[in-house]
Amino acid sequence: MAINLTALDMFRTAKNWTADTIANLDGGNAIKKAGEYTGRLSALGRTDAERTANNEMRTELLKALSNAFGIKVRTDNDGKARFTRDFLLKLERIIGADFKRKDFTLDAEGYVVSGRPLTARRIKAILGKAESASLKSDLDFGSEPGGISTTAEKTGKSGKTGKSGSVGNASGPSRTGGIRKGAVYGPYAEKLAVIQKEVAKADKHVVGFFKRVATTLDYLYEELDVERSSPTAPDRSALRFDEAFEFSKYLGEIPDDEPGKFQYYDNVAGEFKPFKADTFSKFLWDRLGGGLLHTERAHFANGTSPSIDPLKKYIIDNARLFVMKSIDTYFASKEAGKLKEFFAHLEEPGACIEQQCLNMIAFEEKNLVKANAMSAEEVRALDLIADGKAPDLPDNSIIQFMDVLTDFEGEEWFSKEAGWNQKLADAVKAELRGKKCVMQDFDAPHKLGETVPDLIGESGLPVVKELTDELIDELGPKILKEYFR
Repeated sequence: MAINLTALDMFRTAKNWTADTIANLDGGNAIKKAGEYTGRLSALGRTDAERTANNEMRTELLKALSNAFGIKVRTDNDGKARFTRDFLLKLERIIGADFKRKDFTLDAEGYVVSGRPLTARRIKAILGKAESASLKSDLDFGSEPGGISTTAEKTGKSGKTGKSGSVGNASGPSRTGGIRKGAVYGPYAEKLAVIQKEVAKADKHVVGFFKRVATTLDYLYEELDVERSSPTAPDRSALRFDEAFEFSKYLGEIPDDEPGKFQYYDNVAGEFKPFKADTFSKFLWDRLGGGLLHTERAHFANGTSPSIDPLKKYIIDNARLFVMKSIDTYFASKEAGKLKEFFAHLEEPGACIEQQCLNMIAFEEKNLVKANAMSAEEVRALDLIADGKAPDLPDNSIIQFMDVLTDFEGEEWFSKEAGWNQKLADAVKAELRGKKCVMQDFDAPHKLGETVPDLIGESGLPVVKELTDELIDELGPKILKEYFR
């Protein structure tokens, strides 16, 4: 369904206003200036009439957005609109952080009651994101589901898998068209190439084991664990929503809790196919090089689950751990002079991928000094993954900082142009000091404003750190400069 931008026409007048100009309704189909926003302290002198006018203005904007994106809302007999939390969440998913959902406070009946003014800055930002979403829907969702070019079509040689099962180039699009996590998998692809060369004349079971590692890494790197090229671009991962279903959900036509329809990418056929548990299980066995993965442990049931993310995450967590642990243990064994013992271990590594990961950890504990460097928390997290339970992880640094920074927007002392000054640093520290976050690799190659990949530790798990004052001062300027619009 096309996005109806004409529903937002009455708000375009604000594009010519200064950023802090407050908008109020001027009749039924126009807006007018109603003073200047002077910061949060202005709420102390705000009259009931001003709060009412502000609520009416915000209500009208929500109604226009519902018409623009085709999301139904309830209306009273007198035509007054009422909204739900799910409605606000849908708009936030479409528009992003610029929507500032928290400013549209609803009462128990669904009426807007925040009383906060709506500024030209906010209107301009929302209009810009709505126009961007419309453009993305035309460009990204305009093709038929499954109409995805392969890496061979896009880049020629990039991304192809050689006869040995080794992974292709460490950059560029994946075979499904998404953005690969080169910072995560690239170094392991390079290490694996060294291993395969070194074990080329080893016993058959060793060669076969690392061929399976290569096949699994290829699946992760090239197809499964890939990111969207932008927040509104289609999901090119090898395990995803059916494209037509996702677009309808994107527009709010399908309830969030409705069972999803999913697809998986068949690299042999070179196309996406409807997800069916039995056919996918057989395909996954082949795609992991004959590695058994107990996907029934994931919290996912086809036909009842609203999202395929739990299954996808389970496969990624265990497959990534298997690949990284296999490669790291090889080099640690080589350094310790224990390759003979490690190769003997690989004769019977375990019945399934989950158990093989745990068995390699046990091998480390018995044979390698470096295993003692793994914390009790990491060991517990690995055990959870093997048991089909995701370890609890905090939000990443960008999400946590942006939540705080957007709360400061509108304060007279805060602006991106002012930079990371002492007042801002103190305010952020008061909010984040002592909290934990998943660390990210800000030095990894990425496009401006895109979320950078998580840092992965030697255990194969994301690196989590406590936000100290020093770390906040290190991360804050980077996030403010790149991600705050």
